[in-house]
This record gives sequence, structure tokens and C-alpha cells, in this order.
Amino acid sequence: MAKLDPRLAATVPELFARRAGQSPDAIAYTQFDRATKQWTDVTWLQMHGQVEQWKRGFAASDLAAGDRVAVLLDNGLDWVRFDQAALAMGLVTVPLFSTDSPENWAYILRDSEPNLAMLGKRDDWNRLKPLSHEFPSVKIVICVADDDMAADGECLSLENWLTRGTEAPSVEIMPEALATITYSSGTTGHPKGVMLSHRNLVSAARSVLARNSGYESDVFLAFLPMAHVFARTVEYYLAMMCGARLGFARSVAQLSDDLMVIRPTILMGVPRIYERAWTSMESSLSASRLGRWIFKTAVALYPIRHRTIVHRLASRAATAIIRKRVLARFGGRLRLTVSGSAPLSGELASGLRAVGMPLVEGYGMAEAAGPVSGDAVSDYQPGTVGRLLDNVEARLSDSNELLIRSVSVMQGYWGKSEESAKAIDRDGWLRTGDLAEWVGDRIKIVGRVHEVIGTATGEKLAPSDVEFRITSDALFDQAVVVGNNRPFIVGLVVLNRSKWVDFAAQHELDDGEPNSRSTEKLFLQRIAALTADLPNYARVRRLYATLEPWTAEAGLATVTMKLKRSRIEQQFSGAIDGLYQRAAKPSST
Repeated sequence: MAKLDPRLAATVPELFARRAGQSPDAIAYTQFDRATKQWTDVTWLQMHGQVEQWKRGFAASDLAAGDRVAVLLDNGLDWVRFDQAALAMGLVTVPLFSTDSPENWAYILRDSEPNLAMLGKRDDWNRLKPLSHEFPSVKIVICVADDDMAADGECLSLENWLTRGTEAPSVEIMPEALATITYSSGTTGHPKGVMLSHRNLVSAARSVLARNSGYESDVFLAFLPMAHVFARTVEYYLAMMCGARLGFARSVAQLSDDLMVIRPTILMGVPRIYERAWTSMESSLSASRLGRWIFKTAVALYPIRHRTIVHRLASRAATAIIRKRVLARFGGRLRLTVSGSAPLSGELASGLRAVGMPLVEGYGMAEAAGPVSGDAVSDYQPGTVGRLLDNVEARLSDSNELLIRSVSVMQGYWGKSEESAKAIDRDGWLRTGDLAEWVGDRIKIVGRVHEVIGTATGEKLAPSDVEFRITSDALFDQAVVVGNNRPFIVGLVVLNRSKWVDFAAQHELDDGEPNSRSTEKLFLQRIAALTADLPNYARVRRLYATLEPWTAEAGLATVTMKLKRSRIEQQFSGAIDGLYQRAAKPSST
């Protein structure tokens, strides 16, 4: 009897069951066991048995199909067990980011009204417990890491919860049934609960595989939080669909070591990861005169198809020398790397491709179950986010906002019918909130609708275009430009500490004072070179620098590393006012 193809599954539980039946003895997941300090493998058949056990825990928890269950765990096997068991029981998973604040956890628990919540660490509950009056719907709290937590009368240990049930009934799951409420990490206000069905999730994963094939021999390394739909759809569910192995990184701090252990063939990341990789490669390869020549030759002559025969030979020779070294940093087996979640600088993308990184860029959003567009690795155009995936339609509004329509578009926002109606019109077109333009049949994202700056002179600009150029310089880790209702724009930047120390020494500056007038002038000269092709009104005229990163912990970024512009402007309002007060008119740089 022929085995059922997992790629044709209509729901996530069906996808998992088909995969377990198709390749039961293949390795499904690899995780570091902190108790034994060893990496361990789990096969699809083993995971299937463990999920069955977890289903019994849910069955004994007095839950009905459609009830919400919250999960606050780090990436790992328990996250998968929870998700697969809950979905198979017809429940709705509500992921929480482990790096988020207790206040945001409490808000999501209050808004989604789950009946059960699973936490990873004792400290998570200690931080959340004082706010428990805000989410009375949660009747069962389970803590994975500390079995002795059952003694406090408020939490169940994982072992006790799993042994409560003896049988899990079979539940019929329809493709249009709600599968998850994933809270988008908005840069303004409270996050909204995006309602995604099984059909949304499965179709989104399938569309990615149609653009770049996946194989049972592939290996993914998951380090982006699985609470984010990008990681869930294009790593976790996609790997299940094609039968690839998914390895769980221990942490971002240990990523370089984990890359050498897992040796992935496919890597999903965000721009910051590739920016750091580029800085590291550039520093290493430029340590010698020969290395600097090879590096510059490879980058300068990319793409080789636009050059003479001599140029092509020189480029290929330079790339061949450094490609092995570059890919070795990522385990030596990469055949595809994807940058998503935020736009990647076109210059950086070209540079990475030039030195042998098999990079493509994609675009997506939680409201579309993740992926919307992306190129094939053999046909990538830096500076764009690629062609629409097969199941997506798109057009631009009169104001150049990108509108999309797809089977993967959400059902709406949880408990917010008016906002849902504003987001999706009667014809099914979703307002993305992103400003875009067509580059042939590819999409280029140029900014956010609500972030457009209108200067006092009547000019309008998308700040992201300026900010991307600034952070393409390794000296600047983060950047925000402001200027709404002002005569010109000014910039706020976070300096890379090591680069700043080197820069200060080179120019005989005080590395403890990044805001002297002479330092500002040098910074502005660098930025002017990066933005030389922009209109005059888009040039940064004043700059304030800080050495403290804008983090989620500080309330200045989301857990997915998107900057909270309004919070940053508020925190640095005094510095911004000072920049404008220092000159009655823009100074030339």
C-alpha cells in the first residue's frame, strides 16, 4: 500500500501523522540534553509516540475543541510535543515569546483567554504569578523544568500532568479550523492576535517548497523563536513536510558552536545575523594583504555575468579561495540561506552572494501565515524580496501600499472585528502596511505606511531607506531617522563598540565621548557617502550616537528585533531637540 504524501496534507496533525508514517526511522529532531551534556536525536516514530502521550495529558484537562492553550517554552522538543498534541486534539495554540516581558505575557493570556498554560522555568512562573489575577481563564499551569513545583499547589509538574490521562479520543480536524492565535510583535501599542487556520499554515509552507525544494537529506538549524510564525512555518512545519531534520540551537550566543555540530544545509535568519556574519568575515579575510585583495576582488566583480571573460575568471578565482572558508563558519554544508522578517540591505546581500553565501531574501507577515514572496536560490536579485509565491496575488494601492490576497491570509484578529475589517476588505485583499514598488515582477519594500516622515518643507520619505544605508556601515549597529514636521531629518545611531573603539583610535578621538562636534562631523561624512544618491531632503544633517543597544528588554524593540520608533523618539527626545537647536538651518557636510 502506497504511503500518503505529507506534502498533500490538509491540516498540521495530518502532516505530522503522514510524515511519521512515511519515514518513521529517520531522524526528525536533534537537541542538546543539558542533563547529559550530549546532543540527542529523536526519530519521527519516537516523536509520534511522545505526542500520543501528550495528547492524553490534554484529554484529561477538561478541554474542548476550539479551546486555547498557551505555550511559553524555549525552542525544543517540548515545544513540538505541545503543539502537535494540542492541534491533534482540536485545540488552538497561543505561543508566547520566552524573551518577552511578564506584562506582555499577562496581556496575551488575558486577551486570548486560554484554559491551560505551559511554562518552561520556575522563574517564568515567579515573574508571572503576581499578575495572575489578570488572566482568570487559566485553570491549569504546568511547568516543564521543575517537577517540585507541584508542591506549591498552583502548578503541575510535567510528569504529573502527563500521567493524569489514560486515553485520548480521536478528533476530526477540518482545514478551516482555527489552529493558532499568534500575536504579532507590533512596534506600537499592544500586539494583536492573528488567527490562522490549518489551511493557512499548511498552504504557506507548501508555497515555499514550490519555490525552493526541500529534501529528506536536508538539515535545518532553528534559532529563531518558534513563537514567531516565520520560524514555525518555514522551518518547523516545512521541515516536517519535506522530511528534513530540525536541530535546535541552544542559544544565539552559542550559535557559532551549534552550527559546527548540526552543520545545516538550510538556514533561516534575520538581517542582523547576516550583518554580523559579514562583519566577522570581512575582519577575518582582511587580516592580510592577500586576504584583503581576494575579498575586495570577489565583491567588486559581482555579479560575474555582467563582466568580461577576464573579470569572470578573476571573480571565480577569488570566490573559490574564500567560499570554503565562508561556508565553513556555517558548518560547511549550506545550500540555501534565507533572510526574512525585515529587509536586508541590497549591498550586503550582493556582498554575501559574492563571497559564496547561497542567499535569498523573502518577505512575509504573520497575517499571511509567514511567507509572501521570495526568489529561487538560482535566480535572486539583491535589493528586492523576490517574486510572489505561487498562492499569492498582489497589487499596489493608490498610495503604494502593498495589498495581498492568498489562501494563507489570516481569518482576522482575535476579538477585534473592526480592525479585521480594516485590514481585509470584502474582496479579500489584505493591507500589509508596507510601502512597496515593483522591480520587474519582483517586490521591493521601501518603508512602512505609518512611518512615513513628512518634513516641514512638504517632502515625504520612508525612513527605512535611509536607515538601511546607515547600518550597512559596520560602525553603526542600529539607526533611526526622525524629522516629522521638522525642517530636515536627523539621525540616532547605536555604535558597534569594537568598531567605535578602533575608529576613535584611528582619528584620535575620546572613545568615551561619541557626541563631540568633531566626531559628529566624521560620522556625517560617512553617512553622506552612503546616502549620496538620495534626494537632498533625505540627507541626515545632525546625528546623536549611543553605545547602548536598543533591546526588547529596554522596551525599545520587539522580541523579533524590530525597533519601536515612537519609544526611541520619546526616550531620546531631549537629544533630538538639542540637534535641532544647534542650528537654525541645515549645515553642509
